[in-house]
Amino acid sequence: MSVARLAAPSQTPHHRWTTAAILVLIAGMLSSCSTTGITINEGLISKVSISPDGRAIAAAIDGWGTNEDDPTIVRWWNWNGKDGIWHVPGYLVRAFGWAADGSLLVGGQRKSRMPEVPWWRLDSKGKVLAACKGLPKGPGILDRMNDPRYKNQPIYAGKHISRGIASIAELAGGRVVTGGTDQTLAVWEGCSPTWLNSETCCRAEDSITVTARGAGFETSGEGIYQNKNEGYYEDMGPRRWSPSPWKAVSIQAPVVPAGTRLRANGADCMATMDASGHIIVVGEHPWTASIEPDKTDDWNEWVSLAASHDCKIIAVANRHRIVKVTSP
Repeated sequence: MSVARLAAPSQTPHHRWTTAAILVLIAGMLSSCSTTGITINEGLISKVSISPDGRAIAAAIDGWGTNEDDPTIVRWWNWNGKDGIWHVPGYLVRAFGWAADGSLLVGGQRKSRMPEVPWWRLDSKGKVLAACKGLPKGPGILDRMNDPRYKNQPIYAGKHISRGIASIAELAGGRVVTGGTDQTLAVWEGCSPTWLNSETCCRAEDSITVTARGAGFETSGEGIYQNKNEGYYEDMGPRRWSPSPWKAVSIQAPVVPAGTRLRANGADCMATMDASGHIIVVGEHPWTASIEPDKTDDWNEWVSLAASHDCKIIAVANRHRIVKVTSP
């Protein structure tokens, strides 16, 4: 059965949300739902996120303004009824998470030789509630690996590659877990990290994705380092980490539709999107929808997908446009 598609608007007012209609396929029947969208006329969207209840939208926008020291801003809409902007101090942003107290977790990254891991906790007024940064400790890097002098010293990785956070989430009980762009993996009590793989991290760009599962979490992208062909990580497949003490076991990979380009996890559901804009939601309330790209925009490739807690509300973004789709 075909699904009606939401056509891209020819023009959207500057930073104003617009409403449209779309038909989605739910349990074999076409149903109507509403969508809202916004076009960003300055800067390029790199990441979008949606609050667990589906009300608030947050986005990272690169190249906004002329301040090269703050290359990214975080913008949000309808977060506790407020819209706002926060200038990220010297980092790009590619990771968001939402905490149980309603605060927003923001993960930073940038090119560096040091595998620093920075993140912040914001409130809806743009106040920084916490600013955290850590460096994994050895011995786990190259020639230092077997040298006891470096056992408890910060790792110096050497390679000038993307460092920082690729994904971030809050666990039940308030701990925060971060997955890095260079295979760092840490659980934080406040701003104090416990490094779970410092012996293997930080040698090449290869991101870890984390998803909260109660007091534990699941990962994808963890790898075993192979020191050949300039070095790379061999994927270990998805794993489930449990606390006290932290241990990981392999788990079965979820079934992902062929052609999937973007993926977002809810609590017990998953949304995927292919390059054409076709969205598939699986879980207790499965549904599908499609969004037409704006062919008048050279930056119309979809770059980020996010889902609410129950996957009934989806947010998707290309470089200039965010669309929020709500199932009936």
